[in-house]
Amino acid sequence: MRIAILKLYKDLLRYGEQLRFTDKKYYRKKIREEFRQNKTLTELADIDFQLKKGLMLLKNRRVTFKMNIYANALFSCVPSILSKRSLFYNVFQCIDEKILPFHIPSYCNRDKKSRFHHTQRISSYNQIRLKSFKRYLDYSKVPTIDENELEEKFVKGSGPGGQATNKTNNAVTLKHKPTGIVVKCHETRSLWINQKRAREIMITKLDNLLNGDQSIESQERVLSKKMLIKKQQRQKKLSDLKKSFKEREGLV
Repeated sequence: MRIAILKLYKDLLRYGEQLRFTDKKYYRKKIREEFRQNKTLTELADIDFQLKKGLMLLKNRRVTFKMNIYANALFSCVPSILSKRSLFYNVFQCIDEKILPFHIPSYCNRDKKSRFHHTQRISSYNQIRLKSFKRYLDYSKVPTIDENELEEKFVKGSGPGGQATNKTNNAVTLKHKPTGIVVKCHETRSLWINQKRAREIMITKLDNLLNGDQSIESQERVLSKKMLIKKQQRQKKLSDLKKSFKEREGLV
């Protein structure tokens, strides 16, 4: 049994050197911590369980190699480079979601004793989904712009973008005559896009000036704060449940 455990320890460390999508230093640290914690085990059933757990990780490493072979076979059938890239990420996303639950998590939190504990794992390939508040916002008070009230000028831009940036008049300056608000926009080289963007910024400034707490930006800030409070409440509830479970099971 001792020889099998030592072999498993060395194999896991060797496996960590081949990882591409996981922090190798954190992986090695976590493996060593697990083996130190399990060093005090005396029950044969517990030792056997931890041994099988480690062997399962190595078994899934073989599955990963098989998936790579299948991916190479699929790449040879795909003519487009863009399609190959898309297929590559789809294949490894499958590996990331199916196999890596036995892996070290992508990120972790530290408690007061500076020990790592697992949290929910996020796939490396899934894009971050930003919260949209559009369906909760009241757009009825958003002001409209009368073109007769605007004074528009086209000036030369500045900053990066080559010599054409400093030679062409593609920067837009808008002035709202009734309020005196001035907006300058030079986000792109396109004059038409800068005109459109300058008017959007002007509407936002007028909305903040006229509507105050009822403006779109103020509503978004309020909704973001409420969402953050709810998230913190859920995290606190989960933390309390974990703490009570550990106290009940004598794991503290």
